[in-house]
Amino acid sequence: MCQVIGQPRSTQRYRRVGADDEAALTEAIVRLASEYGRYGYRRVTALLRGEGWHVNHKRVERIWELLSKVDGAVKSCWPMACLYRSLRFGEEYLPVSALLVDKT
Repeated sequence: MCQVIGQPRSTQRYRRVGADDEAALTEAIVRLASEYGRYGYRRVTALLRGEGWHVNHKRVERIWELLSKVDGAVKSCWPMACLYRSLRFGEEYLPVSALLVDKT
């Protein structure tokens, strides 16, 4: 094809076409994440499939990461995992004093 029109192949790029149901899927993910607070993207993917969505876990993960970075709409975290993440990255999910027990 490129030889016919006289262009090098390196000038041709793939352009990703967004799905038509992206907004509806995002709303469903936010709804399920708010309903089931501790579920991650894998369990939300299973719930979506149970509702009849034909969706790949990688697509749900991509939307999940976008939502968590942009506005914090989705967040699944066990308390100890949040604590370790906050200690490691300097974020405050739980106060450290709430989990420390004085053994004297």
